This record gives sequence, C-alpha cells and structure tokens, in this order.
Amino acid sequence: MIFGQIFITAFLTLQWIVFYMYFTYVISKIQSYEEYIVLMFAFAITNSLYYLNNVKAFYISLLTSKLFRRTFIKGLKNLVLGHARARIQISGTHTRAQTITRNK
Repeated sequence: MIFGQIFITAFLTLQWIVFYMYFTYVISKIQSYEEYIVLMFAFAITNSLYYLNNVKAFYISLLTSKLFRRTFIKGLKNLVLGHARARIQISGTHTRAQTITRNK
C-alpha cells in the first residue's frame, strides 16, 4: 500500500510539474483561440488532479484495506442509525407534547 501511495504521489505531482512547465513555455506562443481553450482545459484537469494528493490516502485505503472498509462501513452505519434514532426521539417528543391537554 505504501508503494502504491508513493507511485500515485509521484504520478500526480510529476504530471502537474511537467504540464505547468509546458504551459509556461507555450502560453506566449499560442496562435489561435482553439489552442488556448485546449491548453486551459488541460491545465484545469492537471491542476485538479494535483489536489487529489491531499485525499489519495483515504481512497487507496478504501480500495485496498479490508479492515479499513469494514471500519468505515461500521462507522457510517452508526452515524446513520444514530441520526435516525435522534429524529425518532425528537418527532416522538413533539407528538406527545401535542396530544397532552390540560383540564382547568
């Protein structure tokens, strides 16, 4: 898993560095609007991929570690069930409060 993270980090970083250098060199030599659009699109894609470095560990762990997946799914279930229980308790309190009448 560590080697996978190193490989993905190297790929995401190097592709961004190479394209950024190319972008800096070519931007002043663009001849047409279409070239500019293609270059800006490619720059936006590589720039977005570069920021995947911040979250790659989560996705690699999710895809490769059975223990991580099991723990993650268990945590999601607890979160959803806890939220559902809280909603039931709140809505149950409101219905009881509405049905109580006072005799004077």
